Amino acid sequence: MSVDTSTNDTENRKSVASNTTDYQHSNDSELKSHFQQGGRYFLQDPATGESVNVSRLTAYAEYGREIYQRDAHHEIPLLKVDAPKFLDALTRQEHTEYHKQEPDPVEVDGFPLLRAGR
Repeated sequence: MSVDTSTNDTENRKSVASNTTDYQHSNDSELKSHFQQGGRYFLQDPATGESVNVSRLTAYAEYGREIYQRDAHHEIPLLKVDAPKFLDALTRQEHTEYHKQEPDPVEVDGFPLLRAGR
């Protein structure tokens, strides 16, 4: 289940144990899910204790190894929707500069998105 966590994406490298507000699982052999304040979801392998941020796991499925050196930008930031359609792989610099601009959302199919325009 391992996805490289040696990225500069500080949003996604926070400890799962800290700030965990919700914990769900049905038995010890299933993946455990954690919800953290700020809208981040994590999956944890009970056998190894390894955790992965769902947005990074989804971005890995969409962008492959490119995400190792990039941030997973949520285009619907308030909801932190982890669907591939609403995630973008941005460099740390692109991500930081984009959010510093405090862009207005752009409506796409009725959704207010923060599209970086890549």
